[in-house]
Amino acid sequence: MSNYELLGKHIKMIDARNTKSVTDRVLGINIDKYFMLSVANVIGTDLSKYKLLSKGVFACNPMHVGRDERLPIALYSEDDPAIVSPAYYMFVVRDDLCRMEIPVPSIDKQKHIVEMYDAITKRIELKRRINDNLAA
Repeated sequence: MSNYELLGKHIKMIDARNTKSVTDRVLGINIDKYFMLSVANVIGTDLSKYKLLSKGVFACNPMHVGRDERLPIALYSEDDPAIVSPAYYMFVVRDDLCRMEIPVPSIDKQKHIVEMYDAITKRIELKRRINDNLAA
């Protein structure tokens, strides 16, 4: 059985376009995973087809995966909108990992686990010294 889950269970794809010409500020994503002004020549380009970034949205550039063997991805955190290439993927995270509940054993159980770990560690050290003596 695989421990992998589909990414789609944890994210929601976003496809907001710049149809109302909200902005002409075109960004790209650096391979170090931060937004930067795009170096692409967009003169004469219909920017209404570009994807509209808003605060809290992730964007990633899948074109770099084959070329650079990296997936440039960044979280847009600015208040003013910007746009990215229509080839980019944009998404938001569905589940807030900070609210995820995990089982935590009682303090007595934790102490018992530490005692067992210490006992095993001491036995390993004793066996090592016995082996060293036998080898000598």
